[in-house]
Amino acid sequence: MVYKCLQRLLLFFFLSLSHAQEHRGVTEINGTLVKCHTTAANGAAFIFEIKSEWAPFGAERFLQLVASGYFTDVPFFRVVPGFLTQFGIPPPSAVRKRWREEGSIPDDPSQNRQILRGYLSFAGAGPNTRDTQLFIALADSSWLGKSPWEVPVGRVIEGMDVIDALYAGYGEISPFNKEGVEQYKIWADEDYLRRDFPKLDYMKDCAIIPASAKKASIQEDRGRREETKRVVVGEERVPEETLNALSNARDKEPAWTEEWPYTWWGLLWVLGGLFGFLTMMWKLNNVKSLGKAR
Repeated sequence: MVYKCLQRLLLFFFLSLSHAQEHRGVTEINGTLVKCHTTAANGAAFIFEIKSEWAPFGAERFLQLVASGYFTDVPFFRVVPGFLTQFGIPPPSAVRKRWREEGSIPDDPSQNRQILRGYLSFAGAGPNTRDTQLFIALADSSWLGKSPWEVPVGRVIEGMDVIDALYAGYGEISPFNKEGVEQYKIWADEDYLRRDFPKLDYMKDCAIIPASAKKASIQEDRGRREETKRVVVGEERVPEETLNALSNARDKEPAWTEEWPYTWWGLLWVLGGLFGFLTMMWKLNNVKSLGKAR
């Protein structure tokens, strides 16, 4: 009896470890890396990891957009601290025309993956409406990602502080904010944002990082940003010590956040197995005591 109890306890333990390890693997960089330069933080860049296993259709479309040069001088026209930043409408060009004509892609199968800080997702408006607009989550969300058109396609693995430095002074877009950016005007008027919202930051360009250069590119980008002693946030310059404090408080890797829920599940598995083992041992002792009493 005791042997069987130990067997069950060990089974629970190894299942919990394998479960946690399976999801901890998500923290490894095994997707396609995309580096994007911006006008924020003195022209700093950030790096996406695009994961096709999360969203096959969405990941393929995003990488196609990057390869075609779509994300050139693209405004971050919606920046809401604690929520998200949205982008995906470039200036008029043959590339923009091509992708407008290309249309939308089908929804990816939902994996019930919560959208966490730093996650990248298409900004769909309903079933099968994802085309060229995307958003980056600026905080963990308990409700984003539940719709089939909000399946995350990747995450920011380097430079989240650059995303945090995007100009956010104009607030939400219309109709949530009467004074905010109106999306249809971006499509219709090439000078609309430069004229009426001149402080917005832009994505200058994006490029896929070759697999052989992944580690070097991340280290190079990190080193370049660490050498920057002061960054621009809006129109004010922030001293280095303030920047360091902000980085420590806000620039948390999404992977770390993502790993913890599964670690806790693993611990619960272990505790459950231990509880079951102790319960069975207690019952076994009671049976022996009753036998002796008789």
